[in-house]
Formats: sequence, structure tokens, C-alpha cells
Amino acid sequence: GLSAFMLLISFLISWIRWNPAPEMQPFRGKISVGWLDSFPYQMSQHDKGISHREGLSFRILESCMDRLGYNPEFIDSSWADQQAALRDGRLMMMTMATKTPEREAYAHFSDPYLQLKFGLFTHPGVSPPPNSDRVDDMVQWARQGKLRLSATKGFAYPPEIQNVLMEAAQQGRLIEVTS
Repeated sequence: GLSAFMLLISFLISWIRWNPAPEMQPFRGKISVGWLDSFPYQMSQHDKGISHREGLSFRILESCMDRLGYNPEFIDSSWADQQAALRDGRLMMMTMATKTPEREAYAHFSDPYLQLKFGLFTHPGVSPPPNSDRVDDMVQWARQGKLRLSATKGFAYPPEIQNVLMEAAQQGRLIEVTS
């Protein structure tokens, strides 16, 4: 299957066991947290001029921060900009991040609390992707038709998929998006 996605926020879950309840915890300050809408895990909702944040990742972060006495300050930015800001110390935390050797050079990761699988979708005029969760099947399909491919800049992909994306980039068939 596709690689498991590691969530940086999950390290907070283990802290709950070792920290007192919120009423016993002094306020420790703000933590800057990168934000990128990723439905349904974290998203911004707007209702009658009022904005608020929702989703599983957000609720877990909110609960952990409350318990630890921190106030998250969300910074809206692209995935690539969040990584640069974390690396440079302008951002203290990111959510929903995959652990990679490159990222471990500048960030700490915890064990994941969520695994996500991604699929492919195509324009109606293109042969449909395989009905399989095997990476090899998707790689073979993506290579057979000289398709234009799209990938999010800064995302971590399994090595087999990364190779297909590099081939597509060399052939001028890759469109990179920021979010």
C-alpha cells in the first residue's frame, strides 16, 4: 500500500499522560502552528462573517494544547512555506507531516496516530486508474499513457511514486502545485 503519513502533532498525545490537568497547568504561552486546509482533517469554516477551525487534526491539537497550557497561533501558508518556516525557526509546529530523512534533519517527529491512503483521479477522457491499492499497479498505469501528472510541492511520496514524478518532470509532464 501507500506509505503511512506521519503526523507531527501526535507527539502531544503522549504528553497528556505525563502532564497535569489544565486547571493545574500554568499558561505557558503561544505556539505558532502552520495551517493548510486539508478536508476533513483540518479546515477553516466561515459562517456569517465568523471564521473558525474544524476537523480531526484540529480537535486533537486543540485538546492537547489546552491540556498543556499553550495557545496555538495558526499561520496560514502553503505546505512548502510551512516547511521552510519550521526549518528556519519562524514556525514551531506543523500538523499532518510525513516523516522523511530530509525532514528529520530539522524537525522532531512522533509516532503516527493516523494513516491515510491516497488515490488517483483523472479527467473523464483518460483511462481510469487501476482499482488497486498496490503502488506498483499505479506506477505502471501512470507510465503507460504519457499522462500529465500533478503533485503538491513539498509533499512526501513513496519512492516508486517519486520516481514517476521525476520522470514526468523531465518529460515536461509534471504540474507542481503549492497546496
